[in-house]
Amino acid sequence: MKDNKTEILERNKIDSTYKWSIEDLYISKEAFESDFKKAKEFIQDIKNYQNTLNSKEKILECLKFRDEISKILDKLYTYSHMKFDEDSSIEESQIILSNVQWLFQSFEESIAFIEPELISLGEKFLNEISLDPDFEDYNFEIINLIRQIPHTLSQNEEKLLAKTSLLAFSPSNIYHHLTISDFEFPDAFDSNNKPYPVTQGTYSLYVHNKDRTLRESAYKSLFGTYKHHQNMLASNLDMSFKFLNFYSSARKYESSIDYSLFSDNVSKNFYKNLIDIVKSNLQPLHSYIKLKSKVLGLKKVRLFDLNVSLFDFEKDISYQDSIEIIINSLVPLGKEYIDLAQKAFSERWIDVYENKNKASGAYSTSCYDVHPYILLNYHGNLEDVFTLAHELGHAIHSALTNKNQPYPKSSYSIISAEIASITNEMLLLEYLIENTSDKNEKKFFLNKFLENTRTTLYRQIQFAEFEMKISDLIDNSQPLTAQNLNNIYDNLNKEYYGDLFETDEYSGVEWSRIPHFYSPFYVYKYATGFSCANYFAQRILNEDTASYIKFLKSGGSNFPLELLKSAGLDLESLEPVKFTIKKFIEKLREVSV
Repeated sequence: MKDNKTEILERNKIDSTYKWSIEDLYISKEAFESDFKKAKEFIQDIKNYQNTLNSKEKILECLKFRDEISKILDKLYTYSHMKFDEDSSIEESQIILSNVQWLFQSFEESIAFIEPELISLGEKFLNEISLDPDFEDYNFEIINLIRQIPHTLSQNEEKLLAKTSLLAFSPSNIYHHLTISDFEFPDAFDSNNKPYPVTQGTYSLYVHNKDRTLRESAYKSLFGTYKHHQNMLASNLDMSFKFLNFYSSARKYESSIDYSLFSDNVSKNFYKNLIDIVKSNLQPLHSYIKLKSKVLGLKKVRLFDLNVSLFDFEKDISYQDSIEIIINSLVPLGKEYIDLAQKAFSERWIDVYENKNKASGAYSTSCYDVHPYILLNYHGNLEDVFTLAHELGHAIHSALTNKNQPYPKSSYSIISAEIASITNEMLLLEYLIENTSDKNEKKFFLNKFLENTRTTLYRQIQFAEFEMKISDLIDNSQPLTAQNLNNIYDNLNKEYYGDLFETDEYSGVEWSRIPHFYSPFYVYKYATGFSCANYFAQRILNEDTASYIKFLKSGGSNFPLELLKSAGLDLESLEPVKFTIKKFIEKLREVSV
């Protein structure tokens, strides 16, 4: 089958070689229904453990039974969402996904008693069982539970907080429905006055276009609409951060940042130090903006100019060729890793091509007892190759974790996940840079690294600082208005991009288009993941692979910063961030020649 950029086929017209082996999850409808029935019965049975968790034997029995149910549910959900994503128009797929989601909700309700009952046993008892060899699979879970004791409320207070959880999601839901469903944008026009429809998706294409008239027109169309609704959007974000402040106060955290960072055991000082180290190294970014202004022939660079590539590269890459390129780039990771990568391709872990009603984008998904899967919509451009390498990183991370960790320690953090996927991208990029003799092609790849660093390190830290500033306002009982949000954001734009960057009436309102702000203090994970991936990639290319593979195998057996330390990478020292900035300077120097 050839890569096809225009024709979208019915799923049954695509060769099975390019479809994922979903039958490895359930060979038949009857097998799926059997597990569904079993899970439903077990969910009722686990309720019998309520008010009985007063001995080590009973606790261990309950935790093992909980995980037995959870594994079945993971498998049911993985299968049902994959079937739905294959073709969302099929009614049966819609029904089974809805049924599994309902079953998951029933399960969460049925096990809600476990944590409060364990916490009620006291810190001394929990410490004791965390050291018991019988609880080895659960020791990290117990340690995490002990950490929560100071932030756990009375039973009635916990019930009251639980009832507010749906309200807390309201600002995010409102934002999604408003900006995705309700916003309509005027057409944009290029330099020949040709109209272009503007949507959230097409805007991202237009701001990469070489035609500056089209970029500016699309920019005014999109951000003009956001600006028109800025007061409502500011009020909505204000409410989201007030909910965050409410939960952090109710649970006795010092601040909203402390509350948000708690789950990964990351300190507020680390968060602030991360911002500080990037802020003290903005000059390389300013130099990159200067290069952009020079290559693009601009006196001043504006927000809609930032995404334009300085060098052109167009090349169709077949799926088979992409496999060869990726495998070659990952050879430094060693035989164990390459064997798994080849299995992913030969055993059909991957759903390759777009078909009618298939989910857009790309992702990796997995459950404990079966190999991971990857969804793609491969069209044959370079970005598709990087997407495949990225998702393969997630898939092999899961495969190595599931093989080497017990189920309770198999779920890893977002920080770890980002490292696993971006390391593959970095190895691929370095391979492409080293294996081209075309000067322009090499500059394109070098510029890709610069862009990745701008958007994933500098830009995400700019977002992280914005979140910190507005959270401080809320924590100090100051309201978020459109005007003060615009001012804060534009001041950061000026700081981060330097004197050659020009703000305008729309640039300050960009905050209103960032959905991540409804998951506060999350974006820093992209910056740390990117930096650690750069650091690991360099070590891998220097033939220090074992510590990285050990990190991938460790899964969720500890907090992410501790797992990194075990792999010889001290993120708290910020050495990976310093290394990435140094690499940015070196690549900038190369591309400027």
